[in-house]
Amino acid sequence: MNKEGFSLFEFFMVTIVLALVIAIGQPLIMLAIKTFRVNAYKNSAYNVLEAVRYYVADNNFSAIPDDGIDINELDLKLKNNNFESGIVKKIGDNKLKIINLKQKNYCAFGTLENMKATDKGCGALDTTKPEKVNVFLKNTTSDSLTILVGAIDKESDIIYYEYSIDNKKYTKKTKLNEYTFDNLKSGSHKIKVRVTNEAGLKLESNVVTFKTNISDIECNEINDKELYQSEKNIKCTYPSGYKYEYSLDNNTWDELKLKNNSYIFKLSDNKTIYTRVIDNDKVIKVNSLNIYNIDSTLNGAYPELLDNMIPVIYDETRSIWIKANPKKLYFDYKNKIWANAVFVKKHADLDDSNSHSRDYYLSNDAIGKEINLNDVVAFYVWIPRYEYKSFNSTSKGINPVTIDINFIDKNKKNKLNMNSVFNDKNGFWVSKYQSSTSLLSNCYSDLNSCDNKDIDIYSLPDRNSISNISISTAYLQASNMNKNNNIYGLDKNTKPHVLTNLEWGAISYLTNSIYGINDNVLSSTTGNITGVFDMSGKKSEMVMANYNKDSGKDSEHNSGFKDYGNIDWPDIIDYYDGITFKNRLLGDALGETINWYNSTSNFVNGENPFFIRGGIMNNVSSIYNYTNHNGTKSELYTYRTAIYSK
Repeated sequence: MNKEGFSLFEFFMVTIVLALVIAIGQPLIMLAIKTFRVNAYKNSAYNVLEAVRYYVADNNFSAIPDDGIDINELDLKLKNNNFESGIVKKIGDNKLKIINLKQKNYCAFGTLENMKATDKGCGALDTTKPEKVNVFLKNTTSDSLTILVGAIDKESDIIYYEYSIDNKKYTKKTKLNEYTFDNLKSGSHKIKVRVTNEAGLKLESNVVTFKTNISDIECNEINDKELYQSEKNIKCTYPSGYKYEYSLDNNTWDELKLKNNSYIFKLSDNKTIYTRVIDNDKVIKVNSLNIYNIDSTLNGAYPELLDNMIPVIYDETRSIWIKANPKKLYFDYKNKIWANAVFVKKHADLDDSNSHSRDYYLSNDAIGKEINLNDVVAFYVWIPRYEYKSFNSTSKGINPVTIDINFIDKNKKNKLNMNSVFNDKNGFWVSKYQSSTSLLSNCYSDLNSCDNKDIDIYSLPDRNSISNISISTAYLQASNMNKNNNIYGLDKNTKPHVLTNLEWGAISYLTNSIYGINDNVLSSTTGNITGVFDMSGKKSEMVMANYNKDSGKDSEHNSGFKDYGNIDWPDIIDYYDGITFKNRLLGDALGETINWYNSTSNFVNGENPFFIRGGIMNNVSSIYNYTNHNGTKSELYTYRTAIYSK
């Protein structure tokens, strides 16, 4: 028997053969898999048409209208939930056709006899060329032309643009609908553009002639002192001697009547305006004007960022917070998007490659970039100044109503009811979450150590709230937030404090308006991530409100404020001069909203002179819950903070 194995050469040759087989076979296998999946999707489309045909046969063929029926309407009847969109139409007397049956990148189009499918999106099934290619002049100098292209294709997207000048070859394909020809001779130049849609079908524009050496269209805001405005006036100045037009969609144009070569656009919402200059029926220049920072809701009660405060917006597509541009709107209260901001640590974590310093987050380089939650110490939400229409002046129980709110600038006198917390300010920042502290703190392992004025206060999601502290300790902890070398970067010009009862009421009324969830709060005051969290459903909260400067029940059960204690009373506190609902304060969400959503309503008294708000009381979660307390420490209660400038 020959016991010899492979020689090194034989082994080497076998390896080469196997490598060749893999190199040649893998693309074929991938192609086969792709073809199989597309065919499988085509079969799914067949099944839909068959199912619809049987459904129609059982329900009279005329049940499908001439313009077709959305597949989602049939989903409920056919119990077919696999498809995102699609239209079923009837053609002829007894045939059905499916149009753009879509699921992710897969798409099908056709009849039982002739069905097409692809994994490249519905646009790839387009059988028609783009309808039209419009070429405009965006900008010109003495030696350059910048071209803007508006192409129309109703069945698929334009994915490539090619540009030609003076009968020269087209440029390389680009995805941009704007192109600049440089180093040109002064005078007229012939421009042609070719576009390609998703199906690979192309269309050329007509040849257009543009001239160099035409002055720019200059547009400036007439009053640019305010960052945000409820309306804007934009003055645009045009080169003289031409015809002028404007458009809101870059397709439909209306003539502009100039005065002294200028036109003033009066705008009340954010949009893009296109203007162009026409010479002898030829477009020789076009300009796009992006209008932003118009907010017709807050009426001047705009967020006022504190020093070292970072404005943020939530990116739903990536489920992350990113830094907002503070010079552009990062809120939309009309659509229940409240303004959010964060404080971050001063230094980056050297063990975390995604961590950044406070200086980085404050820089323009961070705009649009992700906020690393490990860098954040506190989230805050802006509560704008508002007035409201009276809805219950009797302190008798009524069913919850939508509170009619009108936002108003601090420099304007209110005509309706107004919570006194807004008397001299445009609003205040409230901590988004209940107060917590560092995970390294002994507070979480030993509750008695929480009753310490030197604890750093955090406001973060998914943290256990601080508890087992007296309201006077909460006052000291909040007041220390602007101490020297604090973790937030706050300075002495700020007033961090325990949320007051009136501030709680201001948040509650905003919540029960068209700008909030307008219902009993379960987690967020807006029903989305931009609201204030945990005002019901978690621990109830101590608020800074007191009856008659009464420190508590007795020497053992008291708040720690004078006279039972030795701590001076706060300068930010709501005082009540009685123990019945007649002594309520306007806007405090006590008497006006009594028993809303079956909430508990217990007013303060001599032995329990402090208010407790929200949380769960008598098995009911409600932002309108309130009861009384003597101010001593309890594991049942926590608090949150608010901040504004002095």
